[in-house]
Parts: sequence; C-alpha cells; structure tokens
Amino acid sequence: GLGKVAQPIRVAVSGRAHRFLVERFRGRADIAFEEIYGLHLAYEGSRLDLGASVMENLRDGPRGLRRNLEVYGRLADDFNADAVVSDFESWAYLYGLARRIPVISIDNMQVLNRCAHDQFVTDGGSSDYRLAKTAVKIKLPGAFHYLVSSFFYPPVRKPRTTLVPPILRPEILGARREPGRHILV
Repeated sequence: GLGKVAQPIRVAVSGRAHRFLVERFRGRADIAFEEIYGLHLAYEGSRLDLGASVMENLRDGPRGLRRNLEVYGRLADDFNADAVVSDFESWAYLYGLARRIPVISIDNMQVLNRCAHDQFVTDGGSSDYRLAKTAVKIKLPGAFHYLVSSFFYPPVRKPRTTLVPPILRPEILGARREPGRHILV
C-alpha cells in the first residue's frame, strides 16, 4: 500500500540451488539470499540409495539444524513477509505457518498426493509408491495453494491445487534435441 516501504524478496535455499540463484541474480538489490541446510538424497548411479541418504542426513543434520535455526531467527526478527513460497522446503513452510502467513507450495512432487492416478501407478502393492506419496503428503500439509508443475495432467483430486507446465530455463528450451541413448526429463 501507499507509504509502505518495499522489502527485498528473501530467499532461503540450500545446496546447488543456492549457488545457482546467487549467481543468476547477482547485483539485484531487491533479492536477498540466505543459505540453509536441506535434506538430500544420495544416489548410486541413477538409483536412490535410501541407506546412504539416511546416513548422510543423520551425519549432516545437527550442523544443518543449527544453521537453519540461525537463519530462521534472523528472518523472524527483521522480516515481515506477506506470503511464503516453498519449493518442497520445510523451513519456509514452518516460518509461514508459525507467523500465520499464506504458504504457496510450488513443486512437482505434490502430483503424487493431490492428483488421482491410474491403477497402473497405484496397484501391485507398490511400497515405493506408498512411501513416496506418504512423504509428500506430510511435507507441506495445509498450504494456502499448491502449484504443481507437471508434464502430464492427471485429474486434480484436492482443492487449492493447480497444475502448471514445467518451469524451464531458456537454455533448456533452446537446447538442440537429438536421438540418443538417454532421455532427459
């Protein structure tokens, strides 16, 4: 409103995304970045290594928790947000929840929880599917709205959910496509 001093956008982000965004938005005074610790997944080749993922997060988690609490404290003390946008990230979600600020979730993972899927996906007693759906369901419950990026459009089964096309950088859209031994999704 009139007379209100605009605050910069504050971005709390972890890992490679932090480095990418800081570089991409270098020189912008209206965006400030805070590096936080984020849980991560370990892979062996192209397969998820659940045991290594758990062990690495247990090893790094205490130090990461201290860092995140420091960032959370700074933001709680000197930043009065109007809304929170979370890309499947718990700290921003908890900040919004604690301050009663609308949280908008934007990610591709919520497609598991917020959309209806064919029996092909859900059948066969797939413990992997059930585990993934449960993890997604408990990650950001009760957000104000869910923007779900997807390259397919299953029926939405929950309110406050909008499917949007994938968010792709111009470099990806402009890349030359050619037949090969790999598929990039």
